[in-house]
Formats: sequence, structure tokens, C-alpha cells
Amino acid sequence: MNKQLQLPVFKYLPHAFELGLFSKEKFTCDICKTEREYRYIGPFYVEKKKSKGTNKVTNSQKKICPWCIESGKAAEILNADFKDVDILEQTCYNKEHLDEEICDAVIQTWLYRTPNFVADSTELWPICCNDFTSFVGYLGTGDKRTQNLNLEKGESLSEITAILERKSVTDLFLELDDALALETERLNEIGYDIENGSILADRLKTEENNIVGYLFKCLECKRYRLHVDFIQKP
Repeated sequence: MNKQLQLPVFKYLPHAFELGLFSKEKFTCDICKTEREYRYIGPFYVEKKKSKGTNKVTNSQKKICPWCIESGKAAEILNADFKDVDILEQTCYNKEHLDEEICDAVIQTWLYRTPNFVADSTELWPICCNDFTSFVGYLGTGDKRTQNLNLEKGESLSEITAILERKSVTDLFLELDDALALETERLNEIGYDIENGSILADRLKTEENNIVGYLFKCLECKRYRLHVDFIQKP
């Protein structure tokens, strides 16, 4: 193994390693057959045959290195998507939001050459300024979320994301007014009763562990976008 090989930086998921989507362990990659030290533990989707047709299922059994994701080899050899296209087509994944001339190249990079974040239920990926936004991190206390990620215990997700964005938690939330307002509007449309974005922000900053936020940032205008999941308590 070439120990000088630099870790890839993913355009739409720049903090993939800091967010625990890769486990540091020695293994042989199933794709390139090379000994590696970073194994992908995030979701990807492959077809599973059923008695009536096929459907896409999450598959984390394969041992995949980050370089095979970056090159597109993993998606090609496994016939896999790194995003749940069926869900995204019903929400923000829509070619009409992207310029036709760059649409195919953008989607190829985002769908086949970018790892995915771990979500509890609904996976969304906003579009802004004619491109997919970048996923920058999670918001919330993270009591449940950190069980599924390779992160330091006892540190809130908001703190981790604020550090990655080189801000304090307070400063980060001060910049989220527009994102919180848009997400509050979306949540109310699907049946949640939330008066305003401040209430949503407070819930993401309190000790309650039944809410997690997924924070995105536009690559062009640098505005934040937010998606929130409410986690079922055991």
C-alpha cells in the first residue's frame, strides 16, 4: 500500500472522514483488491431481486475504499447508487433545477462518486445556484446519531459541525435564520406544528435527543440549507 496516497476530498461531502463515514481499519478493498486503511461505512444502494421485480436496498457489507468511490469504480462494479434516487426524485432531486448543459456531469459526480451521509428516515439533498449543495454536518445533541458513526462520544453534533465550519455553535446558529425558516415552513406543510425557526433552533440546541438536523451549504452563494428528522423514541 502506498502510504503517501492522499485521501480524496469529495466536492459534495467535504468532511466525510471527520463525520465518521469512513472507519480507520486495515482491510482489502473488494473493488480494487488493494490493502487500505479507510473503509466506507455509510449507505449505498444496490438492486435486490424479489419475486415481483427488483428494488433498491442499502448494502453495507461490501468493503469499499474512498478512492474507489472517488473514481466511480465502486458504483460501476457494484451497479450501485450512493444516493436513494427514488426518494430524491419525489423531493429536491429534479433535473429541471439544474442547467441542462451541466446536468449529467453534476449528477454523475454526485450520484456515483460521492459518499452519502447517514440519515434516520428521509434522505434529502437540496439544490442551490444550479448545483447540489455540499453536506457539511449534523446538528443536534447526537445521543442516538453517534451510535452509528465513528465519532467521539460525549460531543454534540452541533459542536462537531461548528468546528468543521470554523465557527462557534452560537455563531453558526446565527447564520441559519433563512435555513431554519424554510425548514419550519416545510415541516408545517407535512403536519408538524412549529411556530417559527427559533423554536426549531432551540430544539436542536437542547438536550432532547429525538431531533437531528442535516446541514448543507451552497457551493456558490455559501448560504446554508437545513433538513430535520424527528427520531422515534424507544
